[in-house]
Amino acid sequence: MNPVLKPTIIKAGALIFDEHDRVLAVHKRGKPPMDLIVPGGKVEAGETDEEALRRELQEELQVELRSATPFGRFQAQAIYEEALLVMHVYRVTIDGVPVPGQEIDQLVWLDDNYVNSGYQFASILGQQILPKLFTQAMPLNPHIAL
Repeated sequence: MNPVLKPTIIKAGALIFDEHDRVLAVHKRGKPPMDLIVPGGKVEAGETDEEALRRELQEELQVELRSATPFGRFQAQAIYEEALLVMHVYRVTIDGVPVPGQEIDQLVWLDDNYVNSGYQFASILGQQILPKLFTQAMPLNPHIAL
């Protein structure tokens, strides 16, 4: 008997840092209150991760992607679909200052005390990305270019 394979959703996520080494999380309009995620989104057919990041950062935050360095690959059960979510996350540098686009209703800058922030996080961000980010030595982070 063959097990039924779940479809896989591939997303690209961006770690954007400010001058205080805080990382940006966003809340998408229409999602549960305070369910924060990293900026980014689905990688469309024929698109590279970098192309998806470029498109999503422009749509969500009205900024331009300058560079992207791989940070990690994370996976979890998708919350709103019966599928496996695989997220390729990158440390990025951007041109511009993030402001919420139409899909985003809140920007939140998080530091290593994120567990006491009072916010709730999507599972990949809260259980995988942030713990990895804040438990490893952080090299000089790329900052926003104005």
